[in-house]
Amino acid sequence: MTNQKIGLKPGSRNLAWATDTEVKLIPNCIAETSSAKGEVISYEIGSPENIKSIYPLNRGILTTDKEAHLFGKILSYIKTEPEAHLVVASPETEYERGRELLEKTIIKALSPKLIPMEVKGKIEDRLVIFPESFCGAIARIGVDEAMNKFFTTINMGSTSTGFGVFSASERKLLTSFTETSGCNVDDVIFRRLINTYGTPLTDLINIQKMKEQFSFHDVREFPVDILTKSNGKKSIDCYPEIFASVDEYAKKVSELFISILPSDSSTSFHILNNEIVLTGGMSNIPGMSSQIKKYLEQRIGKDLNIIMVRNGEVAPAIGAYILSKEVF
Repeated sequence: MTNQKIGLKPGSRNLAWATDTEVKLIPNCIAETSSAKGEVISYEIGSPENIKSIYPLNRGILTTDKEAHLFGKILSYIKTEPEAHLVVASPETEYERGRELLEKTIIKALSPKLIPMEVKGKIEDRLVIFPESFCGAIARIGVDEAMNKFFTTINMGSTSTGFGVFSASERKLLTSFTETSGCNVDDVIFRRLINTYGTPLTDLINIQKMKEQFSFHDVREFPVDILTKSNGKKSIDCYPEIFASVDEYAKKVSELFISILPSDSSTSFHILNNEIVLTGGMSNIPGMSSQIKKYLEQRIGKDLNIIMVRNGEVAPAIGAYILSKEVF
């Protein structure tokens, strides 16, 4: 029997996976249905509209046994064969226990094939894991270029913005920031509506959907009902609030990029003179790459080679799938 190839991205807001036959994305959330006695009788997976839904992963990792239990239930939604050739696109976190708990949960839920690796001087059978941003870049530039050249990644995710610098697959830098993220943008849009008009008769799920339909290239209406103390309910076009919030996000990503440039002048030189690959769900917004390029070039004073992956929210899973065909 041929081992199934699969790439998995366990994101904070979305779970993505890619196989020989499909690429799928579901909201990485779960709701428990309880009896009158308080006993859990069933689970609903991937329904953010359910008021009881929670997202077990924080910045793409697990921190408690309860979160691990719930994420294991979500993983059971994926139909994989035992001993599948699985590669995981892992977030840019420095929290070691969170990474270990994530790895154990995936192994328990999916029973993938493990490979011998040296860990702290010992050989252990381990899950195959690559950085999420590295996997996302592979979906655009391919394995050969990723393994043999210098490139930088900006992973623009739901709950963090990650930066990776890779030289012939060696990690020169891998870090992330939570203060700038897709979810932060949703919060900012909501607060702008409150401060400008009154109480928005909507929720963050709808704000997120409007943001995902936004484009720097086209002006379009995003009607929202507002409840005011003086005039009752009225409908407004919140395009200006979305534009201001997304544009502010692009500026902050650019500022974070400047802040991570190492004092090592040689590494900084290579960062600024090689490809910078944008990945993650926020990179999908039309015009985002041009906006970040504009702000960076204003600060740095030189042309930059910034490229964008397609379908940034699933690109890490696709890149991990491509790697699964190479490493086993």
